[in-house]
Amino acid sequence: MNLSDWLPARAGFQFDLQRMTAGDAVFLGVRFLGLAVVVPLAEELCWRGFLAPWLVNEDFQRVPAGQMTATSFCIVLGVFTSMHPEILAAIVWMSGMNVLWQRTGNVWACVVAHATTNLLLGIYIVQTGHWWLW
Repeated sequence: MNLSDWLPARAGFQFDLQRMTAGDAVFLGVRFLGLAVVVPLAEELCWRGFLAPWLVNEDFQRVPAGQMTATSFCIVLGVFTSMHPEILAAIVWMSGMNVLWQRTGNVWACVVAHATTNLLLGIYIVQTGHWWLW
């Protein structure tokens, strides 16, 4: 059973890259800015900068960077996964990000990794025309 069985179909952007207008180019630029800058920054500050340490101790600023319990690992993983219809990919990716956080204790390493993977996903979408992934 897949989460997409319960969700409505995701409409995609159907750009013809050969006949893109200036408006289409601006739209794609804004999408890439969100995808590769805004989303990674907001999500990593939320997941690693607040939620993961807060789940360890409500006085989250006293929790050493990178410290996670099994419970905080699973809750962050579950919340993130619930927001993404590609469940298996979300589980694998977020598990890797949680491990990166635990090993480095550096939220900026997570932001850069997140931005890089999102940028690569965006390039893949544009190159293959798999707009439904957006």
